[in-house]
Amino acid sequence: MDDIIRVALVELEQKGTEMALGFSWALSGIFLAFRSVLAHKKVFRSFIILSVISVLLYLLSYLLFIPFLIFRIFFWIPSLYFQYDTSSTNATITTFLYNFQKIFFFLPLLGLFFFRYIHARPFDELFHYAVTDQMKRTQRDVAEDDVQDHGRGHMIDRQSPQAVALCSDKQVYDLWDDTSRLFGRLLSKLFPNQFPQSQVVSEKRHVIDENVQDSFWDSVNNLRRRLLLVLSVYFLSCLPIIGGFVFPAVSVIGFFRKFGSISSIIVGLLLFIAPSSVSIFVGSFYLGARTLVVELLEPAFSRMNMDRRERRTWTDRNQYILLGFILPFYYACSWPFVSMLSFALAQAAVSFLAVRLPMPAEETKEETKEKKEE
Repeated sequence: MDDIIRVALVELEQKGTEMALGFSWALSGIFLAFRSVLAHKKVFRSFIILSVISVLLYLLSYLLFIPFLIFRIFFWIPSLYFQYDTSSTNATITTFLYNFQKIFFFLPLLGLFFFRYIHARPFDELFHYAVTDQMKRTQRDVAEDDVQDHGRGHMIDRQSPQAVALCSDKQVYDLWDDTSRLFGRLLSKLFPNQFPQSQVVSEKRHVIDENVQDSFWDSVNNLRRRLLLVLSVYFLSCLPIIGGFVFPAVSVIGFFRKFGSISSIIVGLLLFIAPSSVSIFVGSFYLGARTLVVELLEPAFSRMNMDRRERRTWTDRNQYILLGFILPFYYACSWPFVSMLSFALAQAAVSFLAVRLPMPAEETKEETKEKKEE
């Protein structure tokens, strides 16, 4: 028993060290992100575009409250003449609005998740210029920022395939641009003198179009599966007798399947003993943080041509560093009015992470394939 506890403590210490390393990288990434945004006019323009979009999305989201306010006024005006009590109705509406407001603050951020597939260029520019800035830094600057821990503290070699791929100005498919181009073609046909013929979209952009659409529908399917899982767990928790054990049991099973170690089993058992609200908080944090960091790393994954299985394997291998890194951004994205600005800042800051964790390059993938074939 003492050996099991000792092994669990060692594992927890190692995982805690990796999370602390990721958190320190997040702080350094924030500083570099600010410097990158202020140094490049193009990146600053992208940041301003995202800021304007965030304000517009919040203003549009507030329109959802108008029907409920009209409904409240509809009950309040007759009460002035007929003198009946509307306190219970107001209390019900207030409770509903309070719960709806919690969901409402995440709607613009959710809209931004889908917006990146419609107008991906601003996000890609934030990542690209931040990575390029880091690769241009001197060795002295890099040595001051690097942290030696588990052999993961140093920046990758500037001549490595990963560095070359991350710094490449990859052609990103942008549905927004293609829609504008299509509208331009229509104008050129209707008014050939005023509007010249637009440039035809290249075949390469159509290939990227399919990849982006596949990535978009993968995100939609993942969201659908998670919503079904959440709803299933919620309905099971409402059942008599077994309802109180559903959330703790799901937490224990989830931790064991994902981490599969002694320390994770102990943490899962502690969640089983803890109140269900604690289990819900931990589970939602893990799923939300993991989804957010994978979404932010999309420009890096696409430049490295990593498929779904490679992304999942890489994320599982570095999950504690990723959780520590995304911690400040995850809670900042939960604050009203700054969630999407935090998302844009995190998109630039994640470059600090991408140049320090090795990713499988094309040459490595080909060598691995050849070894398997042999």
